[in-house]
Amino acid sequence: MKLIRMLLRLEFYLTLGGGLLLLASLGIGRVLPPGEWYGFTFIDGAHLGAYVVDSGRTLVYRLPWAITNGFHVNPTDPRQIVFSQSYNQNDDLFFGDVFSGAARSMAVTSDFEVLPTWSHDGQWIAYGSARTGAIRLYVVGARGSAIRRFTPGLPIALHPAWSPDDQWIVYEQLPAGEGSHLAVTNVGCLKAAETCLPNSISITSSAGSDYRPVWSPDGTQLAFASDRGGLLDIYVMDIACLDTPDGCIHQNARQLTDQAFYRVDDMQWSRDGRLIRIVGYGQAGLGVYTMQAGCDLLPGGCVMTSVISVG
Repeated sequence: MKLIRMLLRLEFYLTLGGGLLLLASLGIGRVLPPGEWYGFTFIDGAHLGAYVVDSGRTLVYRLPWAITNGFHVNPTDPRQIVFSQSYNQNDDLFFGDVFSGAARSMAVTSDFEVLPTWSHDGQWIAYGSARTGAIRLYVVGARGSAIRRFTPGLPIALHPAWSPDDQWIVYEQLPAGEGSHLAVTNVGCLKAAETCLPNSISITSSAGSDYRPVWSPDGTQLAFASDRGGLLDIYVMDIACLDTPDGCIHQNARQLTDQAFYRVDDMQWSRDGRLIRIVGYGQAGLGVYTMQAGCDLLPGGCVMTSVISVG
């Protein structure tokens, strides 16, 4: 558990879509204009801080909280975030108000709780918790409804990401002695039945490890990072999930980059579906990178652009 905690704290998280050219700290206490916002944290030497940024790349707000294990901007209200923070020797979940800088505990449990992510309709939050030992994934209503588990005790599960219709969650699973692979679960039943334990469907099983899955805005593709070819590269998989417990059809993943990253900490598809954004250590160093979605089908292939470099 100590090793998992340490690894999680070395990460930084990208949430909604958008772009970034200039990084600045403008403080808290301003009204966030409507539109598309995303958040990220830099946890790397002197570059420590959590920010929310507008997709127009004109406004950047530094958050005042000591976020340790992930945060996510509410898709329906960018003034609100949910985040994980070390408190009383545990990592607990909190709601934060970007407008006022105030925060309040979600009062979920007193156990190790990490990697929260809001559903697209703002009604549910998925997160990881070690309340029963190994990290499992749970959902809880944003207004405090009953907590509902949707992954079994093993393997360990991390990094949940909601489908656009909020019926499915894709996540990383870590079987003992193996690399991480991707699985999806239909969580629609959890919204109606507290005792529901849906089936998990494995969708990758490569010799390497697969990380940081993210759904395309139309729900027809998954992008993820994998080291199956050596260094980390970006892959895209076609997927179709129907409104049934076992209704996911997926096809072999297509590699988009060639030995592109030393580390990938998070990925996100822009809301308009045009760009995939990657946060991590690439060939230009630590930063945020973009590439055009569907670039493998375009003349010239996939070209990545570093939109911000750090260090």
